[in-house]
Amino acid sequence: MLRPHYEGLGCEAVGALLAHFRKQARLTQEQSAETASIHVDTVRSIEQGRLALQPDRAEQFDQLLATKGALQFAQSLVDHEQEAMSVLS
Repeated sequence: MLRPHYEGLGCEAVGALLAHFRKQARLTQEQSAETASIHVDTVRSIEQGRLALQPDRAEQFDQLLATKGALQFAQSLVDHEQEAMSVLS
């Protein structure tokens, strides 16, 4: 079984990356949420690592923030690493 703190580290890293790209695009969390048609609390939760960035949302934010697939790539690394940890345990 995955350790909860390990899962959080992956979510925190992806969330920090999302926040970085959002700030680089000069968008507030509110503007980002409105553009993505989601609630601002969802953006906050993802950026703070409390909520995982789902593949469809990663793709959406990659397009909105012109990240060239960076968020999808980062989330896939976290997913593969979590899968590897579950196999090991």
